[in-house]
Amino acid sequence: STFDELELNRIYCQHHNVSVAGVIVNKVKMEKYDEIKSYLERALMRNNIPLLGCIPDRPFLGCPALADLERLFDGSYFVSGKAHALRHYTMSDIN
Repeated sequence: STFDELELNRIYCQHHNVSVAGVIVNKVKMEKYDEIKSYLERALMRNNIPLLGCIPDRPFLGCPALADLERLFDGSYFVSGKAHALRHYTMSDIN
């Protein structure tokens, strides 16, 4: 679970004398966003670690943009125009 991973990382940082300024949680499901944020804020504050933010899960976050593909192909440029260079595509869109 997310909390188990956070706790494991907290103990690891503590063991190596690394102070944690705060936590940002990624890929939070929108339907549980408020519940998860509230729970994690309380759980983390038990160890005086603030929750800096929660990033909602968005399907396009794992999808490449044309700009990413241009970098992958060694600086080749695709005919897309600036307006579309940062548009995200799924693999089924590309294939």
